[in-house]
Amino acid sequence: MKKLIKWGVMVLLLTANAVSAQSLDSIINKHIEAMGGEEKLASVQSVLMKGTMKFPDFSVKFKLTCVENKLYKLELKLVLGKSMYSMTTDTASWEYFPNEEPALRRLPDTYTAANQLKLDIMPLFNYAQKGYKLTLLGEDTSHEWKDSAKIDEAYRIKVEKPSGGVAMIWINAKTDLIDNYTQFSTDSTGLVYSSSASLYTDYRPVNGVMFPYGIVTEKNGKIDALMDVKEIDLNQPVDPKVYRLD
Repeated sequence: MKKLIKWGVMVLLLTANAVSAQSLDSIINKHIEAMGGEEKLASVQSVLMKGTMKFPDFSVKFKLTCVENKLYKLELKLVLGKSMYSMTTDTASWEYFPNEEPALRRLPDTYTAANQLKLDIMPLFNYAQKGYKLTLLGEDTSHEWKDSAKIDEAYRIKVEKPSGGVAMIWINAKTDLIDNYTQFSTDSTGLVYSSSASLYTDYRPVNGVMFPYGIVTEKNGKIDALMDVKEIDLNQPVDPKVYRLD
């Protein structure tokens, strides 16, 4: 009898794991289709976003440049023609503040490792081939807007990249699009010391691929800014100057 019970428990566990894996694949496949399909997503190698970034007390123009597996750079246009930026490549991360001394600062390697997922424009596309580990943590509420009672049901998925980087992604159960992308920064022991979230709204097609035109950024659970996207260009030639550190 004990052996039968033991075997029964093992069968239930194996069945549960199979269902979980199948559910995860089903969610990801629906997401890929909602985003535009495999062929369209595979064609995206660079993204250039431009718009206005609104903080509580002021607004600035921004430019976000993403090059697949090579670059993630956010530039803010300040007064008097000055700019500040944060940049992550596959080897290092930098911040540039023109009014500080030193103006250019290299960030710790742990920051670079934690932000490697930002270099992947479509992190859930072909995730298995990339070696990513995805874990479906169940259904959850993706977020609650500060000025709205609307709460969307979403699938919460943990994404881990072998070379570094852990993120939590919420896929909207109705639209199959990403509602919330939360990136975690860890120290050398793996302890999380900060988080940054992007809450996506107002999806529109760009060359057949869906992109959000409204992005709310949060740091450590508090709303930081609203990115009002005005223009998105895909696969345009990237000026080599964007990699410069000045």
